[in-house]
Amino acid sequence: MVDEVIEESGVRERRQRLLTSRLMVYYVLSSRLFTERGTTAWSALIDGLSWAACGRAGWLPPADTPAPAASSLSEARARLGPDPFRLLFERGCRTAAAHPAAGLAGVSVGELAVEAPEARLRVRVLARCDTHAVLDAAVEPGADGSIPQPSGPVAVPRFADRMLVISDGSVDDTTRRAATAAGARLLWPADSTVPAGRGRPLRDGSLLIEAAAGTSRQDRGFGIRVISDGAVRLATTAVDPREASREQLLRAYDDRWRVSALDGVFPDAPTMISRARTESGLMQELYATFCVYQAVHPCGNGGSGAHPPMR
Repeated sequence: MVDEVIEESGVRERRQRLLTSRLMVYYVLSSRLFTERGTTAWSALIDGLSWAACGRAGWLPPADTPAPAASSLSEARARLGPDPFRLLFERGCRTAAAHPAAGLAGVSVGELAVEAPEARLRVRVLARCDTHAVLDAAVEPGADGSIPQPSGPVAVPRFADRMLVISDGSVDDTTRRAATAAGARLLWPADSTVPAGRGRPLRDGSLLIEAAAGTSRQDRGFGIRVISDGAVRLATTAVDPREASREQLLRAYDDRWRVSALDGVFPDAPTMISRARTESGLMQELYATFCVYQAVHPCGNGGSGAHPPMR
C-alpha cells in the first residue's frame, strides 16, 4: 500500500537516493509513534525494517551507513509532502466507514488541540462512536502556505448519508448546512438559540420546532426536534421519530465517544505536537499521526462495533 500511495502522489524519486520515498514514509510514521525521540527514531525504524524487509532489495540503506543528519531528513520530508499520508489515511477511513444497511450510524465530531512552534491549531475530527476509528480530519488551510492561525471558522469534515453526528457543543451554521447536504443528522446539546417550551408535540414526547437558523432563504423553516429526559435537553435534525426515537437519541448521546480522548492516545504527547513551520509539514504530521492511530489503537482499525445502529 505504501508503494501505491507514493506512485499515486507522484513523489517517487527519479534518481538513486539514500533516503528513498518508501523509507521516508516509514520514517515519518515512526517519528509520530516515538514523538519525543527525535532523530533517534531512525535507529528504531531501521531495526524494525531490517526484520520486516527479509532481505528485499531497495528497502534499506547499506548496513554501515551512518544515521542521516537532521537537515537531510527535513529535506527528504519536504520532498515527500503530505499527499502519501493523506492517501494512506483516506484508505483507512474507507475501511473504517462501513455503514449499516439500515438505521443511523453514530459518529462524534469534536476538536483537537495541535501544538506547533508558531500556533495552536484546532482540528475538527470525525470518528465512529462504536470503534473510535477516525473517519476524517479537517483544518482551515492557510492562504500563503504558512501555518493557519486558529482564528476564523474551522473547516468541516466530510459527512455521509445516514450518519448521526453527535457534538458536545453547539453546532454552527456551516456544519449544519454541510451535514444536511450530505444526508447526515445532527445531535447536540440544546442551547439558548433553541427555544424552550415551544413547538409541535410529537408522539414520542419530543417537540418539533421550525427554527430560523440564519437569515438566508436556505435556512428559513429549518426543522429542529427537541428531546429531553429532565436531566439533559438535546436538539437534533433527525425530525422523524420513526427514523430515531427519543429513547434512541438519548442513549446515543449518553454512549457517545468524545473525540478529545484522542489527546491521550500517545503516551509521549498529551496533545498532538507538531514541529512543522509550513502548512505542508503540518498536514504531513497530522495525517501521519492519524495513520499511526488507526494502525495501533485496538478499536481504531475498523473492527466491529459494540453498539448496533439505530433502526
